[in-house]
Formats: sequence, C-alpha cells, structure tokens
Amino acid sequence: MIGMSASRIRASVLTYLVPVALVTCLVPSTASAAEVRKGDRIELRADEHVDDTLVALGETVVIDGHVSGDAVAFAQSVTVRGTIDGNLITAASDVDIAGTVRGDVLTAGSEVDITGYVGAQVYAAGSSINLEQLELVGDAMLAGAEINIGGTLGRDVYASGQDIEV
Repeated sequence: MIGMSASRIRASVLTYLVPVALVTCLVPSTASAAEVRKGDRIELRADEHVDDTLVALGETVVIDGHVSGDAVAFAQSVTVRGTIDGNLITAASDVDIAGTVRGDVLTAGSEVDITGYVGAQVYAAGSSINLEQLELVGDAMLAGAEINIGGTLGRDVYASGQDIEV
C-alpha cells in the first residue's frame, strides 16, 4: 500500500472489511441453531415454546406461542398473536402482528397491520399499513400507499406515502 493515498487505503480496507463484517454478523455461529419449519401451514400453538430462533416458511404462518429468540417468517399470510423476545422479520401478502415483539419489527407486505406491542423499532413497507392500536417504544419508519398511524408511539415516526392519516 506504499504510495497509495489515504482515501484509496480507506476504500481498499473497506472493500475487505465490509464483506467480512457482514458474513460475521449474518452467518450464525455453530453454537446457535435455528428451528426451521416448512410446509403449507406453520403454526406455533399458544402452549408451544421455541427456545431459539424460529424460521417459518410456508403458505400460512401463525405464531400464537412464545419464541425466545428471533422469528423469521416468509409466507402468503403471517399472523403473530404470541410473544417474540427478539426481532421479527417477515414478508407476506398479509401481515397481522397483534402480539408482543420485544425487539425490532422488519416487515413488508401488501396489507400490514401492527396492533400489538413492539419494544424497539418498526420498519414497514406495504400498500396499506395500519398502526391503529400499536404500542411502540421506539421509532417507526414506514413506506406505503395508505398509512394509518395511531396508538401509543414512543419516539419519532418517519413515513412516506400517498395517504397518511395520523
């Protein structure tokens, strides 16, 4: 790196460090495993407890039970009425979060309804986003055609859309 300018050295270092940091953060360690459930209908019943990260892939995902880690759900329809101690990451045509998420919610869907408790931030994108009865501790970052904001909001709301109602 002799003869390189400081900006080229920074760019060169970033070129190597950013991918390493991303891989380190995104690849789970060998001590941590996720419970993966696949099928047409994935259901975590109210009396069920997952003591790890839950990954649910199916046509319909319903979480009525307790997830001690994060929950990742990709489906046509995702419903959360239970408790997630970590973050919730979901993408579905219809998303209904009426339960408790103690971490962040990152969601995308055509119809997104978040009416439960979120202990951190909400990041949502969709045609229709409804936060009518949400109890939110942190910020909300929203992008959608129709956005309805209500409930108890802990911090700031950043929204971009055609029809925003507060």
